[in-house]
Amino acid sequence: MADIPGSGQEVVINASVDQMLENMPVGSVSKAIGNNMFGINFRQTGNPVPRAKDMYGFTFFTRPQLNLTRMNITNYRGFYNLLTSNMTSYQAFTRLMLDPRLQHIGQMICPFVDKNNAFIPILTNNVQSLSGWPDLTVPTYTSEAGQFGEEHSIVDGVTNHFESFDLDVTFKNTKGNPLIYFFYIWIKYQTLVFEGILNPYIDMITENEIDYNTRIYRLVLDQQKRYITYIGSTGASFPINVPTGSLLTLTLIHLSIQETQKLTFVLEVWGSVPLKIFLSLSLTKLKLCLILISEKFLFMI
Repeated sequence: MADIPGSGQEVVINASVDQMLENMPVGSVSKAIGNNMFGINFRQTGNPVPRAKDMYGFTFFTRPQLNLTRMNITNYRGFYNLLTSNMTSYQAFTRLMLDPRLQHIGQMICPFVDKNNAFIPILTNNVQSLSGWPDLTVPTYTSEAGQFGEEHSIVDGVTNHFESFDLDVTFKNTKGNPLIYFFYIWIKYQTLVFEGILNPYIDMITENEIDYNTRIYRLVLDQQKRYITYIGSTGASFPINVPTGSLLTLTLIHLSIQETQKLTFVLEVWGSVPLKIFLSLSLTKLKLCLILISEKFLFMI
């Protein structure tokens, strides 16, 4: 597929070749999509309509709002290493990424954390698979069978998905195992808040909000990666495991631990927005949307 210079239009095949094919059984390639929708292919010739080749696009994870202030985390000895003064360490990165307020209110600075970014780049850059999304289905009701076994079915509900489900997310593991430490602090904080050892920020308590939630956005792009074709997102989500068992696995066939090259985390999800279709949303508009989300994120903190 190529562009027509100066027109902004795309062509599937050269015009002279396409004109020659129009008089042959194959037919015009440029008209194939319209012909495929308009009428029946009675000749049953090969279908020249190109197959869909959507690109995986992007996966975004919003930052939670953990309370990792000094006064709070000193209540648990296992979090003392977060108090490091080395702002280029994984500990400082994890602390500031999971608690965005420290950079705005506490004036803490880490060169690896963009305080204006509402998302977690290390997750977006290393995600390799994301499975468990529910399909869009219609709930139905079927009547009891009659005297001759006849039944009747009708739609009995909505397509909105509010049920909870699990998402399996696999990441490429990088040197230093930063994701294992990152998710360990994340899920350990959740349990410590449950025990009452750590406390959320006061506004989270008064507004009855859960501070460790994230939201996952999936954006599918067209073949040229110029337009967004589909967007889906979860509701509130939070991680519920850390694959520490893979670090302890012993297989002497290899010189290094192979199981830690990929890490799979499970996130508990409450509902989802399964599909929004955008046929002509450009990446420029996407960047604008991300800026608006980040501004809303800054307003929240």
